[in-house]
Amino acid sequence: MSVAFRSFLGRSGELSHLLQRRREASAGRGGLVLVSGDAGAGKSRLLAEFRGSLDSARLHVAVAQCSESPDRPYSAVLDAISLLSGAPPVIGPASSRIEQFAQIQRQIRTLARRRTLVMLIEDVHWAGSDTLALLETIASSARLMRLLVVVTQRTGEPEEDSPAFKTLVRLHRLPQTTHLILDRLSDPVTASSSTRPPMASGATRSERSCAFARAIRFSLKSCCGPRPCTGEATQ
Repeated sequence: MSVAFRSFLGRSGELSHLLQRRREASAGRGGLVLVSGDAGAGKSRLLAEFRGSLDSARLHVAVAQCSESPDRPYSAVLDAISLLSGAPPVIGPASSRIEQFAQIQRQIRTLARRRTLVMLIEDVHWAGSDTLALLETIASSARLMRLLVVVTQRTGEPEEDSPAFKTLVRLHRLPQTTHLILDRLSDPVTASSSTRPPMASGATRSERSCAFARAIRFSLKSCCGPRPCTGEATQ
């Protein structure tokens, strides 16, 4: 583990946070981590380092990618579940989206009873509203499961007046969601000493609301959540 940190200067705090969230998930306290930043800020690299730090013998890990032109509804989430289970999820006839989501949820719960699940989904700013709604449903129930969902989102996308952005806002507000904001690292040596410290878990509702108002104005760039690893909120 120490080798991974030495070779990944500037993001040791963020990597530690992801590993801590994984430990919590293994103890049955799962949830979601939203990783946001500009293009090229290192979101994919952080997820790759995190994935490389995981014990595949003890965990089920899946990496999926959202697409600007998905070939089917919920594609990234269904791809991740397929990788976790070794087979496409079975979705029978359903009279509503809620019923469809319930079918998918049952399959995730079955997998999580066997082994801790880590679901890494890249570029959720490209996900449609249906996919994000499914992620919201999964993340909402993950707090009582051995499931950690980590998603990446490019700052400034989607548009703030879009349904997708509103769903990201709701994801951000979930008590089991934390938010990592990655700034660009201009120099790996100096950047390793400039990582902003974690915000304490006892942030007041007003502090969170103010921080989230900044998120609306800056498209989730300068915000903090209930237990973020980095952000601008008062500590």
